[in-house]
Amino acid sequence: MALQKTIKELIEFYVKINYEKHLKDCEITSIPEAEIRKVIDKFYDGEDRRKHIRIFVLNGIQKLSENGGHCDLNKINILLEEIMNDECIVKNRVYTEILLYQKSKK
Repeated sequence: MALQKTIKELIEFYVKINYEKHLKDCEITSIPEAEIRKVIDKFYDGEDRRKHIRIFVLNGIQKLSENGGHCDLNKINILLEEIMNDECIVKNRVYTEILLYQKSKK
């Protein structure tokens, strides 16, 4: 279960990095609430993005395992695929996190 949580946290971190980049690139301080889902979709959709997320997560887990953990690539790939296939739940969570984050900045 800890590995699954780590994968979800790495995906959320990936989206947060892209969120901050989006703000900077568009020279804005927040995303209008009506546009948040479109921006999140941009971070996730497309085969290239999914591949990039997978590489980001695998590299993150590899770095964590270098600090004292065991890295079972088969298990990681299965969990990652499971989580990515359930992207609707992940996107909803990210939407909520962005919404809360933006409200807390005001």
